[in-house]
This record gives sequence, structure tokens and C-alpha cells, in this order.
Amino acid sequence: MLYLKEGVRAGGLRPEMAIVRQIATEVYAEHGADLTITSIADGVHAATSKHYVGCAEDYRTHHGVLPDDETRYEVAAEIQRRVGAEFWVRYEPDKWHIHAQWNGSHD
Repeated sequence: MLYLKEGVRAGGLRPEMAIVRQIATEVYAEHGADLTITSIADGVHAATSKHYVGCAEDYRTHHGVLPDDETRYEVAAEIQRRVGAEFWVRYEPDKWHIHAQWNGSHD
């Protein structure tokens, strides 16, 4: 299941983000967890962040189900493997979330 954290704004979200969101939801489910989107175009990010142009989302588990950092790194790596090179997916342990962004085609 997919949840949105209260206050998340999705204005200007690129349609490509639906791909990574669907795959992330599937990978989380395979680990017995529901996905919560914690940030899209809202929040405070670096000035050059892809969040501000609708090309990035941050994810965490609903009710903190993924047990440890090692599992969170594995989940991020599996999402990255499935979405391919047009996306960049990383677990950010200092923020306890997985960051996913679309970088555009590498063709």
C-alpha cells in the first residue's frame, strides 16, 4: 500500500516518477512494508535539488517496518536495479529515507 505523509505537495511532478514509485511500492511490499512518500515538491532541500522541479521523491516505511540500515540499503539497491540508469535511488541514513530521482534519458 502507498501512503502520503500529511502536507506532501506534488505540484509539477514529472510523470516519470510514477515508474519509480510503482516499483518502490512493489519492493517495499516484498519486504512486508508499506511505502510512505515523505517529500515531493515540499520540504527543505539543496538549492539544486530535483525535488523543486518535480523529479524527486523521498520514501520511508509506514510504521517503520524495515528493520535496519542494511535492509534499507538493500531495498534502495533493488529499486535502483529495477528502474535502471535514468533514475538515481539511494538510502540516506542520516535522514532515514530513500531518495529517488529521475535524471532523464541517457540515450
